[in-house]
Amino acid sequence: MWRSAGTRHREARSVEAKVADLRRIAGSLRSLIDQCESRQPTVECPILDALKGDA
Repeated sequence: MWRSAGTRHREARSVEAKVADLRRIAGSLRSLIDQCESRQPTVECPILDALKGDA
């Protein structure tokens, strides 16, 4: 399928934006993992709290 240069550029920007979003999510997840590792096993997991909206 032929796509114009403008369309290809828009698609590339869209992919780049998604990659940036995934990098932000990965950073947040790394931070939550660090919080989990520093807690006692009986304390609730901050990852689950964040997913529930409690964080």
